[in-house]
Amino acid sequence: MKHPRPAGRGNSSHPNNTGDSYEGSYGGRVRARDPETSWLVAPITPRALSDLQGAIAELLSATPMHDAALVRAYRDRGFPPRSPQRIGTARAELVTRGLVADTGTTALSDYGNASIVWRAVP
Repeated sequence: MKHPRPAGRGNSSHPNNTGDSYEGSYGGRVRARDPETSWLVAPITPRALSDLQGAIAELLSATPMHDAALVRAYRDRGFPPRSPQRIGTARAELVTRGLVADTGTTALSDYGNASIVWRAVP
């Protein structure tokens, strides 16, 4: 799949081209020097992000869980596909906003490591 990056962006050898410009059609969500994967996800709108965060808050309101369990629950409910990393990032964004919190307990991850159990803040 060809990415939507404008031709020639970030590829100029001009000394003033640092590649740090956020110009373009995706509202400043991607720089000219960003990799192809960033350009592929740039069209994700704030509405889609809030839908993802809403789904995560809904799941954590029903049952506190660690990130791997959250990813499984998200997929089992048939929500739109998102990577485990994106789901974890959305959960972290909810923590920053004060909508999700650490329960103070841990549970074993799929790999046997202690993982923080998260809950929605009422």
